[in-house]
Amino acid sequence: EALACRVAATLTHATSMTVVPGERVEYDIDPEDPPDRQAAHERSHVAGVQALLGSVETEGSALSYRDDTREGCMVDRLETIRSEPGDAVAVVGVDHLERLAAELSE
Repeated sequence: EALACRVAATLTHATSMTVVPGERVEYDIDPEDPPDRQAAHERSHVAGVQALLGSVETEGSALSYRDDTREGCMVDRLETIRSEPGDAVAVVGVDHLERLAAELSE
């Protein structure tokens, strides 16, 4: 809960929107919208979040430690799955994709 409140405070301070923990976020997109509109909206949303988070120093923080641990576990699990017969598909958050791709291609 403390993390949610901190993120909400950071977003509220750094952007023009007010974020309150526990409140549903409304998006300007509907599930019935065409895939290209949904994809464009997601790209825009991700770019905005990455720009915001890129302005916050996280090196050496608990957040950085958590992400490193999580991504290490993801890599270990995906390497195990890849060693088994058949194909595998992983759905991961966009912020984890670059590291996973780099480590799995070594």
